[in-house]
Formats: sequence, structure tokens, C-alpha cells
Amino acid sequence: VLSIGLVNVTPGAVSAATMSGASSQESGSYLKSSDYKKEIVALADIMSYGTGSSTKKVTRGQFSKMLTNASTFKNQKNTKKSSVYKDVTKKNTYASYINLSVTNKWMTGYSNGTFKPNDNIKLKDAAKAVIYLLGYGTKENGSPESVSGALAKFYELDLDKNIKKTKEQTLTGKDCMNLFYNLLNAKTSTSQIYCETLDYSVNSDSEIDFMKLLEDNLSSSYITGDKVSTKLPFKISSATVYRNETPSTAKKIKSYDIVYYNKDIKLVWAYSNQVTGKVEAISPNDRNPETVTIDGETFTLGN
Repeated sequence: VLSIGLVNVTPGAVSAATMSGASSQESGSYLKSSDYKKEIVALADIMSYGTGSSTKKVTRGQFSKMLTNASTFKNQKNTKKSSVYKDVTKKNTYASYINLSVTNKWMTGYSNGTFKPNDNIKLKDAAKAVIYLLGYGTKENGSPESVSGALAKFYELDLDKNIKKTKEQTLTGKDCMNLFYNLLNAKTSTSQIYCETLDYSVNSDSEIDFMKLLEDNLSSSYITGDKVSTKLPFKISSATVYRNETPSTAKKIKSYDIVYYNKDIKLVWAYSNQVTGKVEAISPNDRNPETVTIDGETFTLGN
């Protein structure tokens, strides 16, 4: 649940309001957006927002970084850089990610001692990688010891949803976005939803809880003045805008709306619904307010 406040300040007097945002189950209009999967993958810090819609092919080196970001080793990704293959030097941007991916058997190199980090990732290799991330990489869990075995498990778990490629075809940024979204919602070998292994919440549909993920990645709130874009670190014209959880535009955001944003995915989330709340503090004073504290939460006023 998003806890959001609203204040309306006039010289010499202050009125206040607070409201609760809807849960993920109540945000149907937002979840119908074609971008929400891309935003989930970006907010989970697996791949950038822009890459998630790209038709550009993804290299094996780039994919090793995505795998690391989608794993429990995420925070260890830069702890060790070593030369694993003769075509991957220590100076290679992806050396640490490749090392980690190979060590965990998510990816493998070639018999001639190369990894070919600049080659594009094929579906069959990506399939094996995510199957191993899900815990099917041991004999006890039905280890897919062949490409065909990995692909069979891949299709069984519907990890190919919205990916229209054959096993020998290479993947684009958009393909990888769909792959990692499917991975987050897939069941592991121990029947746990994969996103839970990364400490993300799930909703009542047993899918990653977008609203909770969004809440955890939004800026602190501020209250709009005459111009909504005053405190935004990006141009409002390039943003996706929602007001009261409904697709909207910057022009429909009103003075004294509460605004949250995420600069990475350029999302603006505004609210106007209100009920009376208690004003606990005004700084520096009620005639020239810069911040207002309502029921324990402090809001910054826009200009």
C-alpha cells in the first residue's frame, strides 16, 4: 500500500489530507500498460529501461551482466575481475559477470578456450542459463544435461512467453526483457516464486508485486506548485504520467497534488484523493512553508 499525503497551503492557514494508494490488485489500469513488464525488469535492476524495448541484439557479455543482476549474486558482481577465457581480458567490461556466470554454470565457453563475448546470445543458451538460475542445475533437481533437455524445461515453465524465436536465433533487448520478466514469475525447483529468492514481494496472483516494487523505488513525495516539473530531474514531456493510478498527462496534474517519480524509468505518479489529516509541523513557518509534516510523514512543497 502506498501511503501518500496532500496539503493545501494558503497564507496564515494550512489544511491537510492523506490517502492510501491502491494495492497491485486494484491498479488494473496501470497494469494494462504495455510498459509495465519493462518497468518491472528495470526497477529490479536487471536491465535498463531503454534496453527493455530495444530491437538491438544482446551480446553474450551483456547477457552475463543481466544474469548476474537477476541472481542472488547481484551485490557481488564487481568483487572479482579475472581472465577466464583468452578472449576475455581483465579489462573487459563484462569480465566479472562472465566469470560469475561460468562459475555458476549459467553459461559456458567454447572448446577452443574462447567465450565470444561480442557474439549475440542465442535462445538455447539463454534458456539453459535461466533454467540453472531456477535451481534445475543439479542431478537431484533433474539437471538438463543437454540443450534439448534445457529447452524442454524452458518451454514447460512457459519461460518463452512473448519470445518468438527458435533455439538458434539470437535475442534482442525486448526478448531479454520478456525472458527476465517470465523468470521473475517462474517457480524454482523448490516451488518458490523466483522473485521471492531476490527478496521481492508477490501479489495474490503469485506474481511479482509491481506496486510494492514501485513503492520501494519511488522518490520521496513532494507537493506541486504552479509547475509540476519544478522538482523533476527529467523533462515531464518524456515521462509516463499517471494521476490517481489512471493514465494521464502533465497538464492534468493540479496544484497541490502529491507527486512521486522514478528517474530511471521516467515515471510520474500523482495523487489528488484526500481525507482530513493532522498537520504536525510546518517549516520554516506557516506563511512561507517549505515542508509540511502530516501524520508523521514530511512533504516538500513545490514552487
